[in-house]
Amino acid sequence: MDNVDYFSDNYDAARGLFLAALEKRNIKVESRPLPLPGPNGQTLYTDIATIGSLNAEGHLLLSSATHGVEGFCGSACQTHGLEQGLFDKLPDGVAVTLIHAINPYGFAWLRRVNEDNVDLNRNFIDFEKLPLTNPDYESLLAAIIPESLGDQDLARANKTLGEYGKLKGFDQLQATLTEGQYEFEEGVYFGGKQATWSNQMFRAVISDRLANARRALMIDYHTGLGPYGHGELISEYAPASEAFNRAQSIFPDITSTIGGDSSSAKLQGTIDFAFEDTLTNSIVTALTLEFGTRDGAKVFAATRADNWLHLHGDLDSAEGRAVKAAIRDVFYPEFDDWKEMVIARSEEVLSKALAALA
Repeated sequence: MDNVDYFSDNYDAARGLFLAALEKRNIKVESRPLPLPGPNGQTLYTDIATIGSLNAEGHLLLSSATHGVEGFCGSACQTHGLEQGLFDKLPDGVAVTLIHAINPYGFAWLRRVNEDNVDLNRNFIDFEKLPLTNPDYESLLAAIIPESLGDQDLARANKTLGEYGKLKGFDQLQATLTEGQYEFEEGVYFGGKQATWSNQMFRAVISDRLANARRALMIDYHTGLGPYGHGELISEYAPASEAFNRAQSIFPDITSTIGGDSSSAKLQGTIDFAFEDTLTNSIVTALTLEFGTRDGAKVFAATRADNWLHLHGDLDSAEGRAVKAAIRDVFYPEFDDWKEMVIARSEEVLSKALAALA
């Protein structure tokens, strides 16, 4: 297969390629059904496969579609790794677990969020404690959920966001919009009121599959931030911390959301935190591999429009189809050069990860 052929047109095709690659290598797969159907009435699954021994001291976890519509990228990288034999001859004492489509609903329905409008990568908090507050989010709510997608309403919304950015800085605007909020269920970047199905499933899988790992490393695939085709390795670690230094010894070019050099704002409730919180007996390194797509304003506009569509619009209308085409494009630009850049960077990262775990 050419590198571009690892990418699929939809969730079902992506899952088919992934399962075929596992079957070709006689790798056992566990398929966990989501109790909600896909857009064609089909059953949706998260598929889990482990290569190597569950007693391995070094364990690499690769997860895709945390933000569902971003799954085109992560799925292609997982399938490429299998088809190119990256996991055929693992170093002694190393295992790999692949979680394909951790948010299958978002992947299949072309949504960044899950079936409850929850941003899964804000959902991994301790819900017995009060989440951190995001006080400015409410002041921007009318701009986040406009009355319509008409020119006047969008112009009014964008003016509000622009004025906030000029007043408090555009980095603060990004943080207010994206860091996560737990009050407004109809808003974007909503972290939920309780642990979602995907959250519980993820914790159960890593508790089971990685329980014996002394060294655990996670790469969670994402798209939508940064320069076109660039694969940024993002950490949630403070610069100069032990965890950051350990990660940087493997990947010298990592960035930090806390250090301020990342394309991402500092976030609440990410899957990285869950990986560390669950594997308390392991030396853990959790990173996001983020591939840039489109301009940030365009990405937010598409995310906001999709949120509005599922609240107030008609998916089968011309407007609905346009919104779906836009959100697909900002998280999955279907150009061969982008796909080649994604695959090359993924292969580089995985090779370094496996060498470090050995």
